[in-house]
Amino acid sequence: MPNTASSKELGDQGIDLAGTTVYTTLEPCSSRNHPKKPCAVHLIEAGVAEVVIGMYDPNPRIFRDGWRLLRESDIVLRDFDEVLRGEIAQDNIVFADLYRLRLADTATGVLYDWVQLPGGFRVATSGTEFVLKFGTMGADSIYLYGESGHRVGHARYAKDFTEVDDPKAQDSFEGHVRALTEGDIGILTGTGGSLLIKIVKVDNMERGADQYCVEFDFEYRAPK
Repeated sequence: MPNTASSKELGDQGIDLAGTTVYTTLEPCSSRNHPKKPCAVHLIEAGVAEVVIGMYDPNPRIFRDGWRLLRESDIVLRDFDEVLRGEIAQDNIVFADLYRLRLADTATGVLYDWVQLPGGFRVATSGTEFVLKFGTMGADSIYLYGESGHRVGHARYAKDFTEVDDPKAQDSFEGHVRALTEGDIGILTGTGGSLLIKIVKVDNMERGADQYCVEFDFEYRAPK
């Protein structure tokens, strides 16, 4: 519900939303930076009776969380029909792609849900393309897999990309999987160069979190 008037603003205009049905192409958000109020909370406070959703938020930290807040307030929830959902998904493909691919050599704060999008996170750099696949390991740990001809390694004890000189000197790269803990730097390497991946945060429902999500930074290194 971006760029819409808040329930308070509508109330100030004498518009009463109590008992109404709201159609929203994107799931109402469940969190916003202070002092802004989430869209789901606006709808709850306005007393709407029903919300029809066209697309669930691809951000893994919001995905269906707005739906949950509305449900807990006894608001009736429905989905757009399949044809309209497909059109909405196509219109929002650039937004959704933020959570499944990056066209960049460096990025920070990338979020990826390896259960919701199991095909892997694509990173298309100036030198080559990498597919990052993760697997459930523990509360603050995750498996990183080598895919598409890339071997996987671990820059043991390094905590910053500046501490990694030659990525290929960091490990034996004999296997295709590495276990990484928050703060660790993994490496995918091949003939087209190497990608350094720093694991920032791991959320895992099987270990008590409320979603599956890994937050990571990355940096591409061209072959030397």
